[in-house]
Amino acid sequence: MTYAELRAALRHEHLPLAYCDLDLLAANARSLVERAGSLPIRIASKSVRCREILRRVQALSPVFQGILCYSAGEAAHLAADGFKDLVVAYPTVDRHDLDLACTAIAGAPRSA
Repeated sequence: MTYAELRAALRHEHLPLAYCDLDLLAANARSLVERAGSLPIRIASKSVRCREILRRVQALSPVFQGILCYSAGEAAHLAADGFKDLVVAYPTVDRHDLDLACTAIAGAPRSA
């Protein structure tokens, strides 16, 4: 679909909105996997702001391992929604985010 076709198709939709071509998303993810070879890929959640898209990309290949989260609060939010292998990109001293992260860690199942 061209930009003009997409624009025409969404002309009457209420803004703001998000649109994702799932076929192009999968093709892009496959291209990343091919270029990564045997290296793991951690998806940056600040670049992919939709949990369903994060799930879809992770499900495409075991090369996609974990999420690089923008903040401790976001990591806690994603953990509460079932995401695993979360790394926080930026240090924090925000008490609320730290409390959320500690609560998520305390409730996480321990691996043997």
